[in-house]
Amino acid sequence: MLTPRPASNSAISLSGLIHSVHLPHEGTSTNTPLVLLVHGRAGNDRVMWTFSSTVKGLNPIVIAPQAPLSDPIGGFSWWPIDESIQDPEERMTKNHAQLNTALEKLEHFISTLPALYGIKTKNIIAMGFSQGAGIISTLSLKRPELFSGVALLAGFVPRVVVQRNAFVSTTTTPRPNYFIFHGTEDQMVPIKRAEQARDFLIGLGCAVEYHTDAVKHKVSASGIKALKCWVDGLLIS
Repeated sequence: MLTPRPASNSAISLSGLIHSVHLPHEGTSTNTPLVLLVHGRAGNDRVMWTFSSTVKGLNPIVIAPQAPLSDPIGGFSWWPIDESIQDPEERMTKNHAQLNTALEKLEHFISTLPALYGIKTKNIIAMGFSQGAGIISTLSLKRPELFSGVALLAGFVPRVVVQRNAFVSTTTTPRPNYFIFHGTEDQMVPIKRAEQARDFLIGLGCAVEYHTDAVKHKVSASGIKALKCWVDGLLIS
């Protein structure tokens, strides 16, 4: 696992989000990959760093943003979870607005990174866990030119995207490659959400690598190994 450091106050102010960062000792170039680690509900900018082990040998820049909203159950989330809305249409309309607000914050954050950290690469890989997979999958469909690869770990593509095609760009820009890992015993995000995400992305013409294992809401050792192989395939020619 790579060791992160907290972002400076000026970097947080400019980017709009608390975050932690690892910069390679050797410096950066146009070939230096940037890896974004996007946590799920009730997480923070430190919980995703275990996944940096999959890119440790690639001399990467790794940045983990912290979601902007304090969650009632602890930690931070990209959008609030409101179980009080029973009407599906009302809930989806509200989810659309909340997701849009979160996307604007994350888009702005990513746009500031080149100036903050001297990033020159076009190789951006995002790894999102649970709700983090929800927001990063949506951003990758809205702005496909931002990413070369997107990993959805124990996650999903939001229903408003799948059912209404919300935020899906019609540009001819090639979409990134996708990696999906999901536990077949996951009770927090049922496996059917991963299957739905896989089928939706394939339907858009995306390249999708799909893996499962008999675990709950986590990524197993075999999932970590498969994720590393997928990243290596994207970045090592």
